[in-house]
Formats: sequence, structure tokens, C-alpha cells
Amino acid sequence: MMKDYSLRRKRDDFLAWVERWCTERVSLDGVRHLLTRDREAKRFVEEVMPIYFYVKREYHDAVIEIELTGETGTPDAKVFRENGECLEGIEVASAFDTDDHLIRAKLAKGLRLSEWYTDLLSRSVPAYVEVIRKILEKKGIARHEENTTLLVMLNTDLIQEEEQFTAITGEVRKVVPPHRYRRLVLMDHGGRYFASLL
Repeated sequence: MMKDYSLRRKRDDFLAWVERWCTERVSLDGVRHLLTRDREAKRFVEEVMPIYFYVKREYHDAVIEIELTGETGTPDAKVFRENGECLEGIEVASAFDTDDHLIRAKLAKGLRLSEWYTDLLSRSVPAYVEVIRKILEKKGIARHEENTTLLVMLNTDLIQEEEQFTAITGEVRKVVPPHRYRRLVLMDHGGRYFASLL
């Protein structure tokens, strides 16, 4: 899959490509492997899947092409009109946990996923909003094209209901730092809940 990662694809071809990857790679048994060792899977979960949900929602039935860039210093994806004009860049940030790299290391050493979930669910909304604020602050200094959207994926394990998503979104609106993005979007990782902050 990675050899054709950066190809520019029509909307429906892009969606089908992502769905095919998910069908081939995702299994319950593969979660530990995905979080600990598989860089391709990690990239798909943390970058491509959010882009997939965003494109599916924002460009429903649009005639567009999507190109995943995979380059440092550029948005994670670009959306083009049929004539080649770039509509927007999409930069993805995942707000899973402040110590995500440490969690992956612990999982590799035998931490049970249920223990990790219990820890996540015990955290408060203000603590999670602070995680998101730090990500926004860090991403806010990045130099991307002016028409780039920052898509922040929220931890699905912390957001079980729309009320939780709304509460977190409301608190994040109060702490958005200065940035250069055309648009800031919060979305849960499953693509169910979506909020544009600008």
C-alpha cells in the first residue's frame, strides 16, 4: 500500500483505497501490533483515516482529487479540483494522549489494553482540553500554505456520547491559541462527531 501512498486519486478512488486497506489490515488481534510496531498501520490510523472521514463529510459527491503528501513541512494531504487547482491542504493532529509514545512502548512490553482504557476514562475534561490546547499551540507555529485546514482527531475512548464531544469542543473554543490555519476542525476518530472552530 505504501508504494502508491502519494498518488493523486479521484474522491471515490481514494475512499475505496482506504476501505480496501482497512479490510486487509484491521483485525482485533492486530490492535497491539498496530500501536507498537507497524509504521504503515500507524500512519493510516493517525493520518489517512482522519482525512478519509473529513473528505467523505466535507466533499460529499464533489468532483475532486486527493493527494497524500507524506512529506515533512507540507500538509498531510491536498484536495484538488478536477482542473488541478488546490482547494485546501489538510494537516492532521491526533490528540490521543500526551504520552502516546510511552503507551506504545508499554503495550509492547505487555500492558493490557483494558488497563490503558481504564486510565484514559479516568481523566477529566479539563485535563484532556489541555492536551488539545498544547497540540494546537504546537501546530499553530507550523508554516503551511494559507489554505490549510488543521484537523484534530480526538480520542474515541474518551468520547462515548455527543454530549462529551460538545463539552470538550466548548472548552477547546475558549483556549484556541493564535494560528495560521484557514480552519480548525475537531473530530472524533470514528468520524461520528465533527465541529469547526473557525
